[in-house]
Amino acid sequence: MRIIYSLISFIIIIFVNPVFCLSETYVFCADKKRNWKWLNTKNNKISGEWGIFSTNSKYGHYYFIPEDGIHKIRELKMACINEFGQEFIYPQPSDSYARYWAVFAIDKSHLIPGHYTLFSYNSN
Repeated sequence: MRIIYSLISFIIIIFVNPVFCLSETYVFCADKKRNWKWLNTKNNKISGEWGIFSTNSKYGHYYFIPEDGIHKIRELKMACINEFGQEFIYPQPSDSYARYWAVFAIDKSHLIPGHYTLFSYNSN
């Protein structure tokens, strides 16, 4: 029984812990007016890490750091422009449910311009 418990604990740690698993996101392209289109008809997924940027003690928004950093972000921006025209200058990460707008980031403090949705932290 102890072996089964240890095995289940190990599996949970490996598959739930974000250190061991990388997130993936879809990419869409947006213009300044928040019009948007899926990049490559939603066939473009990239790996990276989701995070929350705190604007103050009450509000924040999501960001996504791609594995290849600024190089991947530049590549996505050019793909957006090439596929949809000069107006679609913002590559945006999406969890496919479109609950929140999020931006790409180079790291936790360097966010790439784009649209985002502010959310309120739970005050409990």
